[in-house]
Amino acid sequence: MTKPRGPGVDVLEDNPAATVTRCALGLTLYLDEPLVWAGEGAVALLNRYLKLAPVERLAWYTTSTLSEWRRFTPRVAEDVLRSLAVPWSEVRVRHLFTFRLVDDLGAPGLGFIYKEMESSRGRKGFLQILLPEEHDPAQLLQVAKEIGERWPVLCGVGGYVGTWNEWVKSTAFWSLYRSSHRYLGLDIQDPDSMAWSVSEGLPGCNWLTLVGARLAQTLELDVPALQSHPWRKGVQVHALRGATLIQAGEAPTLGDVNALEYPSAYAEAARVLEPYFVKAPTEYWGGFQEEQKTRPWLHRLAHVEELG
Repeated sequence: MTKPRGPGVDVLEDNPAATVTRCALGLTLYLDEPLVWAGEGAVALLNRYLKLAPVERLAWYTTSTLSEWRRFTPRVAEDVLRSLAVPWSEVRVRHLFTFRLVDDLGAPGLGFIYKEMESSRGRKGFLQILLPEEHDPAQLLQVAKEIGERWPVLCGVGGYVGTWNEWVKSTAFWSLYRSSHRYLGLDIQDPDSMAWSVSEGLPGCNWLTLVGARLAQTLELDVPALQSHPWRKGVQVHALRGATLIQAGEAPTLGDVNALEYPSAYAEAARVLEPYFVKAPTEYWGGFQEEQKTRPWLHRLAHVEELG
């Protein structure tokens, strides 16, 4: 059972300190060229994140090589960076290596989550940047542009995102399923699951949608056509060195249908990008799986009626 505490945020009814879901401002990236990320990309992005985020609110960090969560304070930032780094002379892809830095051991509202994958195994690594819901979205946009200019990404989605407690995943996804009907602009990602599919298509779209050059080529996405498209709802297309960034509106929105906040810019971008979405996504847990609504949710912005 959960007790609603706000848009996209639930807690356990019998333990209100345990968050089940939460809304954050985030960027979920699916990564290309894992050796680049292992050697320098992940550490560089973490260092950038620590200068951007309210670090005094971060509380815990761990890696897949540690047996426990450790306390984080700004004073141990250098130690945390070292726990993610690979010595230059030993650079290799650490298959399944995971790093997590968060404010909450349940559903984080602030965090940096990274998973390294050997691409020959069929899955992609991912990196998720989470900032407080009230954080200036212009800063997230700037980071997305920097990543598209400098680092190899397959694709990515940014905006308001529902985070979830991995220890009560089914309960969390029931909560997100309920929220998804009201908040059309709330992105929901299950990166471990989606990492199997993103080589074949986009994991949806939101305020920010990054399409790496390699995936654009695979999908035969006509980037010049995107740039010259007669957008009417404030959609912008940014051509970056290693990716194309589609920005749907000046700022992100939750698209609260109860408040008549239809995300028209998101919908316009979705209708153009929809042919490039993942064709058969693995069903999310909870209500998405029980009602077979993962694919309709992915296409919600282009076909709202399918969510019913």
